[in-house]
Amino acid sequence: EGVRQVDCAACHADAVESYQQSIHGQGRLQGVTEAASCADCHGDVHAIILHTEATSATHWTHLAESCARCHASVELAQKFTGMRKRALAVLQMHRNEIAHPGLT
Repeated sequence: EGVRQVDCAACHADAVESYQQSIHGQGRLQGVTEAASCADCHGDVHAIILHTEATSATHWTHLAESCARCHASVELAQKFTGMRKRALAVLQMHRNEIAHPGLT
């Protein structure tokens, strides 16, 4: 039978809906295979760690490193004009959320 594809929405409907509205989700819907998927940011779907845990790839202390795996690519930046500017804006938004929880 093999391993079934994980359906993140089965447990994380709100997160999946948010992802689908994001630039990465919209890119995927339009067939942009380079757009980040859940696993690209969160890692192995069978070993995901909550973003609030310091060891998580999506913990705020790791966001720059995690995002840079794609956003630091010159090739991708040339292919997707404006990608770096949007990435910096998103990182600033996350910094604001961390510094001022509930205000954004």
